[in-house]
Amino acid sequence: MAEGHSPSLVPRWTIAVHAVQLLFAVIILGFDAYGINYIAYNALIFSLVVCLCTMAVCAYLIASQTLVPKMYNVYIALAVHVWLLIFWVVDLGLVANLAAMWGRGDYCYTTDYGCKSSGFQFHNIMLQAEDPLLKHAQCAHTHP
Repeated sequence: MAEGHSPSLVPRWTIAVHAVQLLFAVIILGFDAYGINYIAYNALIFSLVVCLCTMAVCAYLIASQTLVPKMYNVYIALAVHVWLLIFWVVDLGLVANLAAMWGRGDYCYTTDYGCKSSGFQFHNIMLQAEDPLLKHAQCAHTHP
């Protein structure tokens, strides 16, 4: 085995760090699934993919350091760490942009009745939808 390719050179505490990383990925995966259940924003779907990739990488790193040491390669470990770093930074930017859109009320969606509205008027749309006389009324606020 070439020098530097042995998991014995990697500190044992990194296994605990990868386990915590795996735990956070599962938690964020749950939040993403909850959000996607209501509105499937691309940022949330990307975040879901990043969580799944993180879980796969953590499983590889934990298994290669504990169960199958011959499978460990320092260059692969470095490459997947850089890859996940890029994925998580991009995900952070996308989710921050989504949160900013929610805060400003810039997002828009279409209801079953063809009305376009911002998020702040969701309650009014639901009240209109429940009232049979207002069911086909136009929304008060539309975006182009």
